[in-house]
Amino acid sequence: MTDENDKPVVNFVVLKSVEDYVAKSGKFRTKCASFQIPGRDSGSSTAVYMPYCDKQRFDFGPLLNDWRGHNVFTPPEIGKRISPMDFALFRERFHDIHCPRGCPGYRNRRIAAVLDRVKSFKSSIAAKKWTTQEKIGLVAIPLLGILIAFFTPEFRRVLSLDKTTSLGKTTTNATGSIVNNGGVINNPTINNAALLHKGTYELTDEQQNLFRKQLSAQTAPRDILRIGCTSWSESSCVAAGRFLLLLSEAGWQIEGNKVFRLEPQIPTVGVSIATHTPAGEPKEPLPPHEGRMRKMGESYKAIYWAFRSLDIPINGATDDSLKDGTLGIYFGSEPTKSLTH
Repeated sequence: MTDENDKPVVNFVVLKSVEDYVAKSGKFRTKCASFQIPGRDSGSSTAVYMPYCDKQRFDFGPLLNDWRGHNVFTPPEIGKRISPMDFALFRERFHDIHCPRGCPGYRNRRIAAVLDRVKSFKSSIAAKKWTTQEKIGLVAIPLLGILIAFFTPEFRRVLSLDKTTSLGKTTTNATGSIVNNGGVINNPTINNAALLHKGTYELTDEQQNLFRKQLSAQTAPRDILRIGCTSWSESSCVAAGRFLLLLSEAGWQIEGNKVFRLEPQIPTVGVSIATHTPAGEPKEPLPPHEGRMRKMGESYKAIYWAFRSLDIPINGATDDSLKDGTLGIYFGSEPTKSLTH
């Protein structure tokens, strides 16, 4: 799946989406010991899977490198939470991020793991005070085990030193079970796989947590929210109800504590963020395909980036029935999304 610029779409709440991109893009040294994907390599729980270099050697591209130098952008770090705005910038410019060529700090992941184990073992050996009997046993026991393996048939089979033969032909043992039931191949591992998530408005637990965290991060005074849906679309109204609860859980005040059914002049796909016409803006109507630029307030920006992090399209709209300090969050038809990304 690609965006309007023909770039692969990366969904940071889906681990496979991130793994597929970093593997196929060729921009990252995924076998480097410093390359990490939190939640997979670090072992810590996370709502998003954002690759980072634990030595901070990523090249973030001209724009983010410049912003980073001016303390506008802070890349993800081990053990530290990333701000919603830094996450949004990371996500928007992810295609510019890559490992530098000829990175001087590159260490192969497997070799580094072996060397770390060897160092740890050597340290434990050096720290321990061994008796003469223990030193002899440390050498003799492994040698005895090797001799047993070579001279005992049972141990040879356990260590795969012998091949099992039948009627003069070499055979191999396969684990697992695929049973033919009347022409239907039944493989429990495949048939019981989890179904792919289809609905853009239907969020996983990880997506819900991410959405709430981003919306809870705003410290500036928040606008009141009017939640609306398209009157003739039950699916949009159900989605509006789900998001109303998430917004409320994140601490936002909801006008009327309900979903308003609306009749949009031009039905849209995704979510529209509506504001009233500001003072000083021309009142004459524009053709449907045109619009005017408006300054985004803090509440507008927080909600905009929260929905963008879920890959939900965002539209701007005008609703002059809204009061000062109130934003309209209006749900249109549910966007369709590919199951292949």
